[in-house]
Amino acid sequence: MNELHESTKPHEEIALKFAEVSLKQGEIYLGHQWQSGIASDARATTVATVFAAFSALIAAAVISYWETTSDFRILFSGVLCAFQMGLGAVVCMHAARPVEFNCPGNNPDNWLENYREPLNSMIFWEAKNYGIKIKENDNVLRRNAKTLVFGLNLGILSPIVSFASWLVLIIFS
Repeated sequence: MNELHESTKPHEEIALKFAEVSLKQGEIYLGHQWQSGIASDARATTVATVFAAFSALIAAAVISYWETTSDFRILFSGVLCAFQMGLGAVVCMHAARPVEFNCPGNNPDNWLENYREPLNSMIFWEAKNYGIKIKENDNVLRRNAKTLVFGLNLGILSPIVSFASWLVLIIFS
């Protein structure tokens, strides 16, 4: 409640019902942001696991093939593919890292220091604080979504980059 400047203090005439509805809507929105963040983390860790497994599989297959054929072009292209897909896994895990995130609810100590204020005013202040928390969470979710998309692109495009490098090596060798 202390996060807002005094000049934004609501008027005493604000209806208690309006303040309660505003607060409840903020709680609902924050709760849905929390659920979206958890779902996004689950997607990121799942994709990271798949990319890491494919990266290890590709590296093992390419090295085994190179052992029998000594074909440097396949080795280079395959290791490049495995590396890029592994990098995609790391970026996806980075998208699921722990971050500061605002949950619904409040610390009761924030209410106790202002116990002499009218209840409708205190509830309205808290609803305004929820608005600030919602904006902060939106920024976190947006930033992590961009990171996840970048990691997905790295992993998904790795076979194409690998094939292109193999073609270049075939043409120029």
